[in-house]
Amino acid sequence: MSLELEEVKKYLRVDTDDEDDTIQHLIEFSREEIENSTGDDGKNPSKSYKMAQLLIIADRFETRTSEEKEQRTNTVLDKLLLKIKMGVAKNVTRK
Repeated sequence: MSLELEEVKKYLRVDTDDEDDTIQHLIEFSREEIENSTGDDGKNPSKSYKMAQLLIIADRFETRTSEEKEQRTNTVLDKLLLKIKMGVAKNVTRK
């Protein structure tokens, strides 16, 4: 199982329940984002998978706005996604 709401709130340093719906939506979004980028469905998430989720969630949570902003490249996230993707490729070839 991937991240739980309370884990993410702790990472984001959110103490209230006001943002729970938004955070839950971002958890779902991060799963989709990782699956679309790597093919990993998150059923048995690695530490790299969970860290990638946290980075995606934190980025989206911190940059919520209707303003157009320049997209930043997150090299750590890119490397984690590649690592996850390569792990998926290894698992497919081993079957």
